Amino acid sequence: MQLKKHISILFAGRGGQGVLTASLITAHAFFLSGYDVKKSDIKGIARRGGRVLSTLIAGEKIYSPKVTPETADIVVLFSKDHYFTFSDSAVSVAPTDEEVEKYRRNVNVFCLGKLSILLDIHLKNWEEAIQERFDNDTAQFNLRAFYEGKKAAEFMQDHRNGPFGCKKEQARKDLIMEKETC
Repeated sequence: MQLKKHISILFAGRGGQGVLTASLITAHAFFLSGYDVKKSDIKGIARRGGRVLSTLIAGEKIYSPKVTPETADIVVLFSKDHYFTFSDSAVSVAPTDEEVEKYRRNVNVFCLGKLSILLDIHLKNWEEAIQERFDNDTAQFNLRAFYEGKKAAEFMQDHRNGPFGCKKEQARKDLIMEKETC
């Protein structure tokens, strides 16, 4: 996805799912790509599995980090129990049940791999952002998850009618979450 004037992303999940880490890595990857980035977090009772939201906006010059579910260009969901009213043009990125089970400890970075094919961020900047966030062994584990998420998104894009398996008019609404309308 080419950045127009700006792009807004909302990350949502439960405490302990890596919502804030995923948002931080994405913001850093945008920064490394030369974009101005503003980020905001809402943690609540995150330590007890409470709702966690993180938003970011990236572009040439950003003045406010305000993003709502209704205004986000992309919504990254880590938990199925987060139902929001999204704009008709919002793209959602989320793991399937199987992916959650397989990538339990780093499903957040797996989802960043899926997200990466939508954004104008070079892979070396994603890699650097991930490596700076984690120690060496953990970084390698997360880089594998990132590339597997990217591969999964590319597979869906290549083997269906439009991006991520939906008809082109539906693709902007829901790129990752498979729905019966696809």
